[in-house]
Amino acid sequence: MLTIVAISYFLLFVLFFQSSIDKIINWKDNYTWLQDYFAKTFLNRFTKFNLLVITVLELISALMCLFCTLRMGNFISNNSIEGLVFDYQIDTFILTNVLCSITLLFLFTGQRIAKDYLGAVRIIPYFVLILVLTCLIYYLSGA
Repeated sequence: MLTIVAISYFLLFVLFFQSSIDKIINWKDNYTWLQDYFAKTFLNRFTKFNLLVITVLELISALMCLFCTLRMGNFISNNSIEGLVFDYQIDTFILTNVLCSITLLFLFTGQRIAKDYLGAVRIIPYFVLILVLTCLIYYLSGA
């Protein structure tokens, strides 16, 4: 079960890291695309600020997911989850899940406002993954 949790956090790391790095490297293209995407909404005036916020949230989420992946790898190599129960680590995992959920919620809300309903639906599996991860963390910690 620890391996499944570690792989799940790594999947989220790849998701958020690739997306944030793409936004940083292709800032101008992303900004232009988002201006067109939100052209008929009230968010059009805040496109640059929203792009910055999403980029920062995705990058922080990615780094926290990487930390959780490495921490789970440590538990796997020690063949023990005991540190999760008595350590601050459970708070870190839950905080990571909350931050990832907030990031996805921002993306989901933007897509709904832009009336990109199919795009919004594609985010739901990631929410489900984070919900399952949260349940697994609580289960593994004995909480």
